[in-house]
Amino acid sequence: MKLQLRNRDIEINSAQELYSAGLSDGVTLDNALVKKDEAKIALLDMESNLEALRASFSKISDKNPDTIRVPHLKVPSKEQYLSHNIDLDIAQAKTLLAQNLHSVKRSAYLPTVSVGARYTKLSKAQVGRNDAFTNYSLRVSMPLSVNVGNDLERSKLSSMIAKVEEKNSIREAKADYATARKKVAIIQKRINLAKREARAYRRLLKSTRELYRAGQKSSQDVELLENSKRVQQLDIKIYSIEKELAILELHKKVR
Repeated sequence: MKLQLRNRDIEINSAQELYSAGLSDGVTLDNALVKKDEAKIALLDMESNLEALRASFSKISDKNPDTIRVPHLKVPSKEQYLSHNIDLDIAQAKTLLAQNLHSVKRSAYLPTVSVGARYTKLSKAQVGRNDAFTNYSLRVSMPLSVNVGNDLERSKLSSMIAKVEEKNSIREAKADYATARKKVAIIQKRINLAKREARAYRRLLKSTRELYRAGQKSSQDVELLENSKRVQQLDIKIYSIEKELAILELHKKVR
């Protein structure tokens, strides 16, 4: 942004020279002044945002953000993104939990059967003769509740809702992946375009320097192109960081 601000100064000087020589009206000079004011405001906004980012970073790390290298990540495959997706793991766990709770709820209202046996041996002293017998028992119990129907319906509904939410999570994950891939592709196109423009600036700068040495261009013409070339190079770095951030958004959801 400082390079762009310097270019605005050069444009103002050029517009003033043309205006003073009667080769241009005041509109060109006014436009150059407006562009400089816009560049100043943009620079102030950028500095304010930068300070806010530094303050936020200081809350989570003691490192100097200027010395941290941006990692170079690869875009995960769609299969890897879906099979190791944290959000999908959570959705699947919720579905399994709801199904298990429904099974537990159903089993709580099932009848229970208990069978018992008791062997007894009596001596002659007890009953006048030796004797033995076995008692068998069968017991069936059925839990009764007026809310059994509602309880089972609620647990079944919760299980169905969890399954639907899991399917929605899968659909959202697929959409997020497709969107991220498109974003990365668009940023890459911007990088390629910026590189082509940077090569064009290098060729133009070379010819302008030759014309300057021949006395046909001014030093400000050379400086203007040098600044523009450096701005283009910085744009390439910015786009590259944006690309890494877009890829990082995918990796944040992969375990």
